[in-house]
Amino acid sequence: KSINYIQAPKITSIKNTTTGSQISWSKCNCAAKYRVLYKDKNGNWKTIEITDKTTTTHKNLTNGLKYTYTVRCLDKNNKYISGFNAVGTSNTFIAPPKIVSVSGVSGGNLVKWKSDFKAVGYRLYRKTVDSSWQSIADVKSGTQYTDKSAKKNVVYSYMVRCLDKNGKIVSSYITDNKYYKNGTACDGKVKIGTKYYKFINGVYKGLLKTGYHTVNGKEYYYNSNGDILKNCIVGSGSQKRKYASPSGVIIKSAEIQAAVDFVVAHGGSGTSYQKLTNCYKYLVKNCVYKRDYGIPSTNANFKERALSVFNKNCGNCFAYSTALSCISRVLGFDSREVTGQIGSRYGGVTPHGWNETYIDGKWYISDVIMEWEYPACNYYMRTYANYPTRPFYAEQKYNIVFNGDEINWKKISF
Repeated sequence: KSINYIQAPKITSIKNTTTGSQISWSKCNCAAKYRVLYKDKNGNWKTIEITDKTTTTHKNLTNGLKYTYTVRCLDKNNKYISGFNAVGTSNTFIAPPKIVSVSGVSGGNLVKWKSDFKAVGYRLYRKTVDSSWQSIADVKSGTQYTDKSAKKNVVYSYMVRCLDKNGKIVSSYITDNKYYKNGTACDGKVKIGTKYYKFINGVYKGLLKTGYHTVNGKEYYYNSNGDILKNCIVGSGSQKRKYASPSGVIIKSAEIQAAVDFVVAHGGSGTSYQKLTNCYKYLVKNCVYKRDYGIPSTNANFKERALSVFNKNCGNCFAYSTALSCISRVLGFDSREVTGQIGSRYGGVTPHGWNETYIDGKWYISDVIMEWEYPACNYYMRTYANYPTRPFYAEQKYNIVFNGDEINWKKISF
């Protein structure tokens, strides 16, 4: 049986990151995957990764060491279907320099940095809390520079990158840099213009509290002003989205994180209520009912049922109502799971589960399974007075309560 080899992928760029090198290559239409390789110290090709993308990062590299790369095409069974560049494409990994001090001197700020790689030159950048990085100097000798254009009482941050002999940037940069006012690291609450910003104290003094930070073993998310965000989905850009509880603690429970991922994927845009509505409609439309007469009553029961919907897209009424309770919670609404009885099409009543969500001072019922089964009726945001099916009554209700960075399902009296 003959094998048709296709043209080997061509490496198009290699860029240094903070701890490694990002390798990109041309796409081959006949390839299912790619094997990315590098030469070890003995000249043997070693696999970095098998991927279906056209870029990967070789991590944890040694500063100043040259690495050589090549890429080969694979079929869906990880069999080679292309040749490769036996010479390879080389790149010297250069770690970004680190700012070690900023001090106020006569005429400006004296900025010093450390670089484990002796570069031909360095490019120094500066920014304020509300501006982007701007290049202020190319330094050809030494690892320090006096910023004479720095203005008194203005808060600045600095970062530096390595240059080659042609003035080309050959390193990445460290983004988590400190802010300084008149050569002193900012500490605590600082007024800048008309706004107040919060900076980290202690060892990390000078760092603006933005993004995810761990304090006393609990994770929090800070906005651009340094304020803790609460009772909402947090994260921006490439950051993973998470849920911050009403106290601001990032919740680690698997069913809550799964609910966040679900909202990100299916909630769309708009207000929290619009996102909740979109998620409810998606659950109804894509419901796969799985009969199970077990009524949840423990934390493990509720977690298992919610994850059945989020991870397997199937479940019974208790599973879908628990999943909707988690979705409502991460969108900022008080929410609870309800178990009880509902009229059966065969006569009498049968066990059932539904969701209650607290909106504008009132509890509303939403019932995914009933709307899936009876699409002509509206089971979204109803009350016990106008719920479409009778008989219908609650027996147990469970609130989502917070215990540190986890949730519990607590039975309540009503």
